[in-house]
Amino acid sequence: MVGYRDLADSVFQNRCFEHPKGTVRVVNEKKSDKGDVLLYVDLKTQGTPIKLCNRLLKDTAGIFAPENEKKGRISFRSDCDGVCLLETKGKGYLLLMEVKSGYDGIEKKGFMQIVASYVKTRCILNTIKEYKSTDYVEKAIFVSYPPMPAAIQENEDVYEYKEHMIAPSQMDVVNREYATALRVDGKVTIDLNKYNIQECHLNPALYNPVLEVVHVAVAEGIPSAELDIDAILA
Repeated sequence: MVGYRDLADSVFQNRCFEHPKGTVRVVNEKKSDKGDVLLYVDLKTQGTPIKLCNRLLKDTAGIFAPENEKKGRISFRSDCDGVCLLETKGKGYLLLMEVKSGYDGIEKKGFMQIVASYVKTRCILNTIKEYKSTDYVEKAIFVSYPPMPAAIQENEDVYEYKEHMIAPSQMDVVNREYATALRVDGKVTIDLNKYNIQECHLNPALYNPVLEVVHVAVAEGIPSAELDIDAILA
């Protein structure tokens, strides 16, 4: 598996990588003055994590986001809250993590943030000689307050669309499909092609066409949480 020194000695500056000991902090980049906000989550592990800083995704976003970007496909201008390579219990993981206060944030744009970040991360890692994608299980993790009951959510959605008089786009439909499955089962496998990745003219050999996503709910209203990442992955 790729090590910290392999990454730090790569074409990217070592400021783009961190080598935390036992705890990976994932910070919610979106701030709000509307009340309770889940600000960050500390993921504890007995393994060896290597954190890829958000700077890496932001600084390279221009490669994936041409000015004449077509509507109806994923935008690479967005990124998730955290990316981490983790070796624990004899397995390697590539983890993409997003912290949301409300579950509705997952449905509205969370999946697109994960998809964009995943593709960008895989393209970056493939430039590292020592990196082999087959060494890692790839997974995305959403952490948020619990979702509201489905009936209440449906009523709010109807009101929202009537209020703004905007019909949902095809991307909205895909996001809702996955958010509904995630709400019920706590995990879902998403198809990247539904986000029209093929329109980005990237080599499809650089990433997997599917990605497993899991959701972890924390207590409503708490500003931070501590989770056992090894237990989540078990």
